[in-house]
Amino acid sequence: MKNRAEAIEMSIFEYDEEKHMRQVREEGEQMAEERMSRLIEKLMKEGRREELERAAKDTSYRRKLLEELGD
Repeated sequence: MKNRAEAIEMSIFEYDEEKHMRQVREEGEQMAEERMSRLIEKLMKEGRREELERAAKDTSYRRKLLEELGD
């Protein structure tokens, strides 16, 4: 019980919301980069250069391609 109470107390006082939110943001950015990388690879592999160029500029078209290609 004593260790449990101490662990709870430490987690409450040592929690850094800004650090946590920064980590969450960084993880989200990394996931987005990986997703875009897979999209680029698929489009290049399939020879769809014009669609790749359009996807770089058009967010809604990029989303459509991500859905189409199963990512």
